[in-house]
Amino acid sequence: ELTNDIYAAKNDFIIKNRLVSLKTKFQQVDIFKTLPDFHGITHKTHVKSLSNDGSYESRNKELFMANKEVYLDGDVQSSSYGEVQYHEALVHPAMITHPN
Repeated sequence: ELTNDIYAAKNDFIIKNRLVSLKTKFQQVDIFKTLPDFHGITHKTHVKSLSNDGSYESRNKELFMANKEVYLDGDVQSSSYGEVQYHEALVHPAMITHPN
């Protein structure tokens, strides 16, 4: 099982919330909602970004949004922050080979 301590040690994220943790017949599935541990993002700045008080955080919500990560048997499978890079890697080969 991927505990919060193991998760925090493996990643540069502050755990916000474990959304799902279940054991299927085939694998352990864990989904975490996290805050990145960089650029001064804290739980306080994340919460402030959810308000509409006119602050920098509330006007730039995308800089303070939480991440979701899916783990299978303790290995990351998907991340909302890594979604763009994942899809670009799928799309570019097809775009390059298309005739127009």
